[in-house]
Amino acid sequence: MRGDQSWTEAGALARLIVVLGDAGYGKTWQLRAHGVALCDRGIQALRAGDDPATVDIPLWTHSSAMAAAPLLGRGKPQHVVNAAAAVLGDPEAELGKSLRAAMVHGLASGDGRLHVLVDPLDEVFDSNSRDRVADTLSWLAEQVRAGAGTRVVVTSRPVGYTDPFGAGRSAAGRRPVPVYHLALAAFGTEQVSAFWRTWFDQRGLTFPDERLSLLLDADSPLADHVRVPLIAAFCAWIAEEEPADQTRAGLYEQVVRRFIGLSWKQGDRTAVDHRTRSDPLRQKQLRHALEQLAWHMSTAHAEWRDAVDDEGCEEQLAGTGLRALPGWTRTNELVTLHGLLLRLGVSARELWDTPVTWVHPTLHEYLTAHRLINAEQSEIDRWLDHGLHRPEWESTFRFAVELER
Repeated sequence: MRGDQSWTEAGALARLIVVLGDAGYGKTWQLRAHGVALCDRGIQALRAGDDPATVDIPLWTHSSAMAAAPLLGRGKPQHVVNAAAAVLGDPEAELGKSLRAAMVHGLASGDGRLHVLVDPLDEVFDSNSRDRVADTLSWLAEQVRAGAGTRVVVTSRPVGYTDPFGAGRSAAGRRPVPVYHLALAAFGTEQVSAFWRTWFDQRGLTFPDERLSLLLDADSPLADHVRVPLIAAFCAWIAEEEPADQTRAGLYEQVVRRFIGLSWKQGDRTAVDHRTRSDPLRQKQLRHALEQLAWHMSTAHAEWRDAVDDEGCEEQLAGTGLRALPGWTRTNELVTLHGLLLRLGVSARELWDTPVTWVHPTLHEYLTAHRLINAEQSEIDRWLDHGLHRPEWESTFRFAVELER
């Protein structure tokens, strides 16, 4: 499907969809907006008296939760529902028994119209987990191909992507259902301008035209990058206080410094006093710890990893000499106070892993690049052996080249 397709149009035409987009192109935003639209339409339909079996219902989950869910061994429908419950926080309490039973029945029988929304496939960071996710998605595809009401939408970065649905497979007598791959495009210039003006309007701030207009000029080094939704958002965030740098690496330096310098999550002002948050030595220690964590996640294994388990994250941060604040773990400080790290939406109960990842993978790539250009020669030599020609290192390498200019 080509051209200016909306999610609604795509969903009406296809039952197995993969949305591909590079980091920062808004895959998660779009998938959530799609889920909210399904909720709104479903509520309206139910209020109008429509048969519940004909109403589209979204079942949102995260690939890491789907990777963990098969470990419970209760059958595929239960696995998928548990994965959806996990991202809500508590896999047993957040979905009521009646709703849980209805969703399990819908997946198993094909009755109803469940839309399974899985975000994002590329954040499953080890081969065993990827295999579990692919196995579950393949089962979902078979349910769709059997003529059930189930529909599936998955998001992923293109780098390293392989079709998880086993496209073209169908049981005897079943009509094959194709997998549609949709590519997210960057913003147009007018969209960037509208996005920025909406950003400041909703915050009740004066639009800083002089800080942002130059970034869209054809001769600006950031002119192409700023059309990526995430970069546009970073530019607006920085422009609230200062002119945004006109290079991608310079902008990311501003973004990292602002994340480290501010404890911007709701409720943080009662947790840590202002002097601790603004202490230059503490900020320097945080920056060093983050670069070391990024480097470890990028180089300690045979493959690049976007996430690390909680214990491993804490161990790496402690190894840098970063002291823990009273009443906080080092990991929770970076998750809750600064927002640079986040927990992939899985419950902390003992049957569920709680991996930690970056608020966005491009920040991981930038911090790794910063660590790379300051690495010892022996570390660089090891990196050349296993990183230089791997596709997941491309963005990091571009950051490094720009930092060295």
